Amino acid sequence: MHGLELLVPEAAASVDSIQFKLILGGTHQQAYLEQHATIQPTVFRSFQQIAWLHEQLGQLSTVFIPALPEPPKTDMMDDQDYVERKRLQVARYFEKLIQRPPLYNYPSFVHFLSNDMPPSKLTRAKFHSYKVMEPVEGDENELFHRHQIYILMLESYFGAMAESLERVIQLRDGLADTLTDLGDTLIETTQSKYQLGEGISYKDLQRALDRKMQLFGMLMDELGFLITRQGKEEAMEYGDVVLGYKDSMDGLKTIFNTRTQRLMEYVESAKNRSRKRDRTDRLKLRMGLHANEVQAALAEEQQATDALAEHKKEFDTCQSNVKEEMRLFEGQKTHDLLTSMTSFARLQLRYEKGKLQALEKTLSDIQLLQPSSLRHSSLTMPTPIYQQDPVDHTKKQRRPKTRQQNTSPPQRTLQSSASLPTWRSREDDDEEVDEEDHDQEVDPLTGNRVTTLPIHTIITSTVPVSASSSHHDRRPGVSLSYDDRFRKSTHFGWSS
Repeated sequence: MHGLELLVPEAAASVDSIQFKLILGGTHQQAYLEQHATIQPTVFRSFQQIAWLHEQLGQLSTVFIPALPEPPKTDMMDDQDYVERKRLQVARYFEKLIQRPPLYNYPSFVHFLSNDMPPSKLTRAKFHSYKVMEPVEGDENELFHRHQIYILMLESYFGAMAESLERVIQLRDGLADTLTDLGDTLIETTQSKYQLGEGISYKDLQRALDRKMQLFGMLMDELGFLITRQGKEEAMEYGDVVLGYKDSMDGLKTIFNTRTQRLMEYVESAKNRSRKRDRTDRLKLRMGLHANEVQAALAEEQQATDALAEHKKEFDTCQSNVKEEMRLFEGQKTHDLLTSMTSFARLQLRYEKGKLQALEKTLSDIQLLQPSSLRHSSLTMPTPIYQQDPVDHTKKQRRPKTRQQNTSPPQRTLQSSASLPTWRSREDDDEEVDEEDHDQEVDPLTGNRVTTLPIHTIITSTVPVSASSSHHDRRPGVSLSYDDRFRKSTHFGWSS
């Protein structure tokens, strides 16, 4: 009746336990319910009751029993993801149970679906060692010994895989917590009224920076959430499967131990028959075939032979069942691991794609977040604080000759040094003075001719001109602090 299904669609946690909703379905549901009138199609069972069923099914020592999931932790009952994880584990457990007719027809299984079950505790199984001292017919001890080594290796490998995945998930959870804390810290910086500098009034720039920090902080929170969810789903889809198969080795050990027990009985029966046969042979030599003691010995020998045949039959049946269970186990293991690994790979691709999309979206939002007043300027001050006009030293202009006709000294107003050009070097001024023709005037008192210089030459020769006296040097000097430069530029009326 392979058309049966036992689904676990829901699970609800209480203070110290989890209740699982079990629904019996499938194409052969009606026939199964008619066969077992006490079974209910929908029942609610606790994990302790499921553990009781697992212990009862363990008495079927010739049938492989899937591994029972670990009991729920009481301190995790308020975690919905943890409860969902346990639901998936129990669903996989019953999915394997319902595929075996010896299991779902077992009286304890029928009782499990009709009445409440008492809780129980289970212990891990171990292999029973037994060395055959004399060969028996049909024994394949060497083959099954290799199977036992294989089972122990699987248990070790699955355990190492589960532990490694758990460590990866824990490290990833730590990274997620760090990213979340970083995101919260970044968002908090925008709530502290931080400014770019004293007196700066670029509010659009400040708002743009705050918004970028918020976007970056939300990105960190999003990445932290994705990483946390990724770890939880990895544990559900892949980690639990690996851990379940590690624990499934207990079921294989149980059926192998049953075969070992049948082998021990078979070997002991063979020894007993050999002893009876040896006694009969000795009596025959001593008393003859028709003696009463010989006839009694022959009867005992026949009983030992019949017992040997019965034990051999039981052993052969058990050994065949173990081979079949191993075949089914290998097929189911291959299917489950392939499915879980495919789900694991798809899960990785989905979450990595989600992280990439979050990064690209945040980058696009930050790039588009440019204030309108700064679209055509850099993020620094709109106008350079200090910039000299370029000087072309290849072209030198000669001043036109001007001759003063009157005899009185020229009355010229001294210009402010702020209006004089100062970007020319002293060598250029001297050379230009030497090259130009000086004006010759007559002193009215002495009648001597004197050389007069242009007014700008007089001023520059009598009043030292520094870099701070030029028109451009009215702007603040670069040696000042940023805030002092800004106040000084405001004082002089300089603006962008």
